[in-house]
Amino acid sequence: MKKAAIDGRNHFARTLFGANLYVWKKLIGICGGDSTNFLMRESCRRLENNDYSISYRLKPKRCEQMSIFRQGKNYKNLAIVLQGPIRCEEHYTVETVRYYRTLYPDAIIIVSTWDTENEQELDRIKAEDAVIQLSHMPSEAGHLNINYQIVNTRAGVEKAAELGALYICKCRTDQRIYRPYIFDSLINLMNAYPSQKSNFQNKRLVTLSMNYGNMFYPYFISDFFYFGTAEEMMRLFCIDIDDRDQFSMPSHSTRKDFAKAEYAPEVFLIKKYLKSLGCSCEDTVEAYWNAVRKYLICVDIKMIDLDWPKYEFHFADHVMSGTFFGDDNELKLKTANLDFVNWINLYSGALKYAPEYEQYADVLFN
Repeated sequence: MKKAAIDGRNHFARTLFGANLYVWKKLIGICGGDSTNFLMRESCRRLENNDYSISYRLKPKRCEQMSIFRQGKNYKNLAIVLQGPIRCEEHYTVETVRYYRTLYPDAIIIVSTWDTENEQELDRIKAEDAVIQLSHMPSEAGHLNINYQIVNTRAGVEKAAELGALYICKCRTDQRIYRPYIFDSLINLMNAYPSQKSNFQNKRLVTLSMNYGNMFYPYFISDFFYFGTAEEMMRLFCIDIDDRDQFSMPSHSTRKDFAKAEYAPEVFLIKKYLKSLGCSCEDTVEAYWNAVRKYLICVDIKMIDLDWPKYEFHFADHVMSGTFFGDDNELKLKTANLDFVNWINLYSGALKYAPEYEQYADVLFN
């Protein structure tokens, strides 16, 4: 069946299903019931089978919906830098700033974005006592637009350091970290696991695990979220912009080939950072794991409770968290990720490198 026909069929089915769902939601509401929980619970019950266990989760979108235990701690040394274009849908970036301001009332919150953004949304953000840092979009985008991230984040990080932040979190304007007081835990981890080469690195950099096989894709560590001292965050982002043009990888390229070419912005950034610490960054699983063990702390989406409503897969928690993929196999190992459990095992020596692991980095990457 041609793609256009499949898309048309799916659109019809979605429209019909949505109309029926709306009717049922209204009827249940008229009867005084909790329509959202009822429909989600019954959908899970009816669709669950011998292959899959299904559950659902509600995530409040507005700060006032949340029950928050206020710890009363001083967060004047913490800066949260939200980087990228403003997400105007449902005032997402504004609500994210409000949430952080509620949790960390005296923290430095910086929205580092472009000087072409929606002025009304910028005014709403300012009203939540956040600093707006505007930048001109660079004329050279670099490969896969990486220069947008470098320029935008560098401006936010530099502003945070200027305002006296000792610790800086970099996240995106279209993402939200739902786990309350996660930064205290991350600082505790940085203190508990000092850098193994402290004369080069101030403290370890906290990075985020990807959700599809990043244990065997050398240096493919997410660029969604970084947390570290101001010194290390400056080292990460105060770099020259990418002078490469857009390029494509040859067919039959492996994970190692992608890593060597620094095709992904994630790889480009973390390799530059590790090289600044004296790491040679060979494109092997062995060198990758050694660098991670020495210089980084890896956390995962589940640990920080990351919300990212940009794509439809955010409805599928197992995909978002990287815990299950229906098309996985023994060579892809998409669920083998450097989450916190695997990182602590690697650090402690419970997880040891073996030469046969290189085969997983030699598989074709699409």
